[in-house]
Amino acid sequence: MNGARGEAMTVYDAQEIQAQAAQWILRRQDSPDWNERDQADIENWAAQSVVHRVTYLRLEAAWNNAIRLNALNLGAAEPAGRVAPKRWFKVGAAVVAGVAMLAGAVASYVLLPREHSYVTPVGGHRIVALADGSKIELNTDTALRVVTRMDQQTAWLDKGEAYFRIHHNAAHPFVVMAAGHRVIDIGTEFLVRRDSDRFEVALVKGRAKLESASASAPFQPIMLKPGDVVVANSTTKTMREKVAQNLGDELGWRRGLLNFRNATLKDVAEEFNRYNNEKLILAGDDVEGLKINGTFRARNIGLFVESAKQIFGLRATKINSEIVISR
Repeated sequence: MNGARGEAMTVYDAQEIQAQAAQWILRRQDSPDWNERDQADIENWAAQSVVHRVTYLRLEAAWNNAIRLNALNLGAAEPAGRVAPKRWFKVGAAVVAGVAMLAGAVASYVLLPREHSYVTPVGGHRIVALADGSKIELNTDTALRVVTRMDQQTAWLDKGEAYFRIHHNAAHPFVVMAAGHRVIDIGTEFLVRRDSDRFEVALVKGRAKLESASASAPFQPIMLKPGDVVVANSTTKTMREKVAQNLGDELGWRRGLLNFRNATLKDVAEEFNRYNNEKLILAGDDVEGLKINGTFRARNIGLFVESAKQIFGLRATKINSEIVISR
């Protein structure tokens, strides 16, 4: 369910569940021949969802409180805890009306969408644990919103990079939205990165489906398998495979590392700049195109600068918060 229609249905469901719970309570209290089969029926209904259980228990607690208060008012003429049959309907109506607002609030809390936002600063790293056992690791300078509904969880990656380890539930799917793309979990560990003009998803374990979330740029859904990487910008979309080692290199940030294999200094500088407030500036195409291999701490920009100077004979000049590397 999506949009206004989904919210309208959610409110309707909450009202229906509340009414059903009230009917079960009245039936149980007013039935002289309540038996084991009836008890099994009510337990089965309550076991259908957490919303059923919460709503029923709240109404039952309010009912019992009302019965105790009513017994005090009735005095010794009627046994405590038992109201005369002729008064059941009156008391039942009063109780149901009195707790309707409470039960509605509980059901709305459980049923209506809840949104949580998570951010990391430049150089930051954060692990978010969700209630269903899923975990999301946020990389540097990342903004993520997670909306939980009864039918699914949806995460919006507004910027940055996140690694998703999803506890799969076919009845409650997990969906990631980023840059006009939708990634649907099918028992999955995957990486999603969103820059200003670039989207990337890399599947590490399990399966996932990638589809368009933009009516203006539709494409055929893609079923991803481990090692599949899709990179897209506003005009192009490419899909390739990466071996496990290369994927591991790409996920080095989870351990605070940046791994480079035959990478240009331009690409290396761009990666370091994601993690540091001090920025690398390369002077000249002949410097940008130089290639390097190595593993560096993401926050140790100084070690990289010294390595570039020694390997390529380059110079480094610090100007305020920038380090200019040149011939």
